[in-house]
Amino acid sequence: MEDQEDKKPNMTVLGNNFYLVRTQAGLNKALKSYDPDSTQTFGAVRSYPAVVALSTGYNGGNFTQISAMHVSKMIDLIKDA
Repeated sequence: MEDQEDKKPNMTVLGNNFYLVRTQAGLNKALKSYDPDSTQTFGAVRSYPAVVALSTGYNGGNFTQISAMHVSKMIDLIKDA
């Protein structure tokens, strides 16, 4: 059985509304951390783990916009830079 200390968190705050999420539960934690009162979201995470950026939009009411990139894609882009 894995120790709790060895278990990686499913959400890590990277700063400035950026989060590293490892699971759907981690994304839910990030959304609650960003805006606990938000009930509407647009965008999705297609695969995990991912870096997500959260922002607020308005379309007759406030919503949270989710922009995401899988970490392996980000690593590949950084290597090619």
